[in-house]
Amino acid sequence: MLTGAGYQVTTSTSSTDPNLPKWFSEADLVLLDLNLPERNGFELLNAIRETPETADKPVLMLTAHDPMKYRLKGLALGADDYVIKPPNRDELLLRIAGLLRRAGTTSSLDSDPSRIVVDNPGGGRAFLHARDVTHIQAARNYCHVFTHDDSWLASASIGDLEDQLGDKFVRTHRSFLVNPTKVRAARWLSSSSYVLDMDTAEETLVPVSRGYRNAVRDALGIAGEAGASAG
Repeated sequence: MLTGAGYQVTTSTSSTDPNLPKWFSEADLVLLDLNLPERNGFELLNAIRETPETADKPVLMLTAHDPMKYRLKGLALGADDYVIKPPNRDELLLRIAGLLRRAGTTSSLDSDPSRIVVDNPGGGRAFLHARDVTHIQAARNYCHVFTHDDSWLASASIGDLEDQLGDKFVRTHRSFLVNPTKVRAARWLSSSSYVLDMDTAEETLVPVSRGYRNAVRDALGIAGEAGASAG
């Protein structure tokens, strides 16, 4: 699953494998099962956290046991995230990508400002060119990325994508980023509701909050447009 998603993977089925300290040190992230022979996952996690070379290493734990009891113990020992077995493939890949992003471990493609990394429904990751994206909507720690015909899920926050895309996109709302070249129209729905009509297959109206209106109008080249109300 992970190799198919583009990751280089080293595996071991023994918790006493003498190569583990070296592999942990070299890895960008450790995916650690709780139910292991000889030493369980909690013991290994404790060893990782007590070793200076791996103390800050992202660790994602897997278990089939009671989620609350073991999740709390794992987090208390220093696990960064927790997934219940059998893991949902899409959730696992998104959680791994999120931990690597927060740890500052990204590939050159991930950091390319012209390309947005999204989850590929067929497996692995896909890359969208920013010019093809109409708008982006926040979904907690992730984002929905929209093109004319499709929507994709990206394991990045809207703040991360705003920083990456720079002036190619404009913030219209705390939950929306918009590609100005993909706006069909800007209009008032009411005296207090200003929206952007996006270039998508089905009608899509993106809200513009009061605090972002001037920046949005500047980006669209309509800075002198009169408002519908004094506010």
